[in-house]
Amino acid sequence: MGVAIPPFLCYNYFVVYKHIHMATPRTELDYAEWVTDQYLYHAVKSIDARLGEGYARKNPILVSTMVSLTATEHHKTLSNND
Repeated sequence: MGVAIPPFLCYNYFVVYKHIHMATPRTELDYAEWVTDQYLYHAVKSIDARLGEGYARKNPILVSTMVSLTATEHHKTLSNND
């Protein structure tokens, strides 16, 4: 039993981001773990790009806040598409 992946994330049978290729997740947990990893990766990249290399590592609360905000906005986007 697979997970419905939002169409904007699909390209054939792979979900593609700049740094990772993941075959279609098999369970909802697989998808949730992958999406969470994406939130974390992009939060760190964004923080370091704006505030200097290593800033995210020194400020885990900021990273946590960014991940939470991204997850909230992603959830809103998915809810609006229903």
